[in-house]
This record gives sequence, C-alpha cells and structure tokens, in this order.
Amino acid sequence: AKNRVCILDKLSGNNMQDDAHSKGNTVSPPVVWSNEFKGIGAVVVLVLLWNVYSAWANGRYLALLTCVVVMCLHGLYALVWLRTPDFIAVAEKQKPGVAPYETFVSLALLLRGVQLALHFLVFVSAWNAGALASSSLLFVLGVACIAAGQWLNYYVFAKLGKAGVFYGVRFGHQIPWVYSKVFDTVQHPQYVGCLLSYAGVWMLAPTWALFHVGVMGCSSYVF
Repeated sequence: AKNRVCILDKLSGNNMQDDAHSKGNTVSPPVVWSNEFKGIGAVVVLVLLWNVYSAWANGRYLALLTCVVVMCLHGLYALVWLRTPDFIAVAEKQKPGVAPYETFVSLALLLRGVQLALHFLVFVSAWNAGALASSSLLFVLGVACIAAGQWLNYYVFAKLGKAGVFYGVRFGHQIPWVYSKVFDTVQHPQYVGCLLSYAGVWMLAPTWALFHVGVMGCSSYVF
C-alpha cells in the first residue's frame, strides 16, 4: 500500500519499503526490538495471559483452546517477521527440499483452518445456548461488520496475492505497491477487516466465550 508502514516496522526501526524494493531477492535480517516495542509487547502479553487464565478459571475450555490456537498462529507470524533467518534455518533442516516460504504458508493455513473451525464451534455453542443478539439493530450491525470485514480481507488478498499477505517480503519476494482508495484511506485494511469481523461475531452472540476469543484475536491484530 502507498506510504504505509506497519507498527512492527515503526517500532523496530525496520522499513517494509526497504525490504520490498531495496534489497532485491534477499532474506530480511532479524528485526531489532526498540524499547517502545518491548513495552507495548509486554502489555499485550499481559492482556493475553489474563485472557487465557480467565477462560480457564471460568471453565470456558473451548474458548481457551481457541485462544491457544490463535496464540500459536500469531506466534508463528511474529517468529517469521521478527526472526526470518532463524525460521528459514529450522524449516530447511526439518523439510529439506521444500522452500521455507511454502513451509510457512502451509503451517499458517493449517493453523488458520483449525482456528476457523474452533471459532465456528464457539459460535454454535453460544447459538445453541440462546445467547443471541438482544435486538434487531445489534444483529444487523453484527452482520454488517462481518460483511465489511470479510470484504476487506478478500480485497487485500485479491490485490496483494499470497506473497503479499503471507509475508513474502521477508523471504525476498518483490511485492509491488498497490494504489487504491482503500489502501490510501484505511491503514492495514486486512487487520481492520479482522477486527470488524470479531466485533460483528460478538454482536451476534455476546457471550463470555466469544469475548475471550475476540480479545485474543483483536489484541494480536492491534499489536
């Protein structure tokens, strides 16, 4: 996207534009963590730990399992973004002959599939318990948020492709700039789409279980 740099780059001192356009087909070096980044990361970790503990302490085990899978998925993303050479070294050792980038994409898609399945089960549990939106307005807002969020996700994937969405820039892929009103108006439209989707699902079925799942997902994307 034009003139957009993600929060990881701003706080770490790395620049996505440099990675995508100045380094050619080279692997990006490890990200150097700034003190500001470490501070924000510590706060996010504390929130996530509280969220997991609360789900466990209150017996919301399906929500807890979902939160753990979400943590694993975003932990994988963080590892690949922050320590790309380390991930490549492990991937080449464990799966020789397979491109490390393809290994990352396969792992990400696997965890994403498990995550979506668990999200669906948590929502169905809430639905079966009768914990639905208390008003028609809340229901409509929930559906609208989900629709808008998923449209943003689809739009980003359609414009950036697999390499653009799955951190191909960290593996030396050339990612062209995308010029559009969406990217110039909304910073990180994919993340905004995910936040809208989490908010919409919770509006449809405002339960503590979906609250735990939403906090986990939203904290990861905000970070």
